[in-house]
Amino acid sequence: MCFSLCALCVYVLKKLNYTNGLLNQMKHSIILLGATGFTGKLIAEKLDKDSVTFTICGRSLEKLQYLTEKCTHNHECLVLDVMKEEKIKSVLFQYEIVINCVGPFNLWGNFIRNFCVQHGKIYIDISGEQSFIEQSFMMDKLAKEKGATIIHSVSFESCMADIIASEMLDSALKYSDISSYYFFRNSKPSPGTKLTMQLSKHFPTFFIHNGKMENASPLAFHKYISFDFLPGFTKALFMPYPEILFFNKKYKVNHSASYLMLNHSDAMFLLASRKQPIESVDKILKKHQSRKHNLNENDIAKQEFTLVVQAIAEDGIKITKYVHGRNMYGITAFLVSYLVKQINSGLLLKKGIVTPSETGAWSGLWNVLIKEKLITHVQELQSDEK
Repeated sequence: MCFSLCALCVYVLKKLNYTNGLLNQMKHSIILLGATGFTGKLIAEKLDKDSVTFTICGRSLEKLQYLTEKCTHNHECLVLDVMKEEKIKSVLFQYEIVINCVGPFNLWGNFIRNFCVQHGKIYIDISGEQSFIEQSFMMDKLAKEKGATIIHSVSFESCMADIIASEMLDSALKYSDISSYYFFRNSKPSPGTKLTMQLSKHFPTFFIHNGKMENASPLAFHKYISFDFLPGFTKALFMPYPEILFFNKKYKVNHSASYLMLNHSDAMFLLASRKQPIESVDKILKKHQSRKHNLNENDIAKQEFTLVVQAIAEDGIKITKYVHGRNMYGITAFLVSYLVKQINSGLLLKKGIVTPSETGAWSGLWNVLIKEKLITHVQELQSDEK
């Protein structure tokens, strides 16, 4: 039986209670928004596997039913459209921790983030969108005043890049360059990631040049590279990831950018794509909604990546740390659950807009990821450029 009540569906299953967030006055600690999306579903399954109690929230009752069948624990579940701002406010007010997987964040994340700032919530998302996160840094003072903690980009790329940098860099030193580099093998982006990439030209993206934030569109420039542990790659194309904003906040750096490492033919193909006309936001969204998305768990299990963070100090010392791994979206689910478990265990968080590494939640992370067979190798190198 399913019916509508105050625009929230109330539905009772054997394993789960679907309830009206406006009527249930018991305060729950955690709500997961966008749980029926590709990455949101993986996060929900990982939280359940780790015995974290949370409320599952999504727009589709059918998809929520399917998701609950994969859960082994009982969780409250809400059928709720996060575009309905008044209704979402009434729901979010009850929770201390909000995990947001509803993207693109540039389009649909501002209201949720702003509400969490105003009401002193712990907010966690998986955003890879620089413009959205840059706006958050402008709210740092307000977030501190309200007692909110806003943590962006708890995802395999920017979260791990930020953690790597925090392990090998000194915030008191000056650096001529801090950059991140990505190589993907058998990569097939999730529907949400693909949509974000398609919309990226409609929003500002950044890199650091001469110590200042400057705008540059994806693929706007490249650099030549040479890593002994990745032979055959000579060119890296600019691809804006959020860790650049984190590096700019935490370190004194003259230049900072993030790049995709490609062989020559792949680089030429991507560069040629820049000449294609830019479609409107509405057209991109309509295509996305009508397109069949066939990414599955077997696809993501085959995906491999190498993430490199390299810093060059003013004295010419070059420090490089790299991670080889697999199943990037599985890593994102792991990172979110790992952080939430630390918070539930009493981790004290700073107030304000906090980078992933600033939470202090990641002690022993690499060993655990290796044990889980999500990464295979992590190594730090140092050389003298002079």
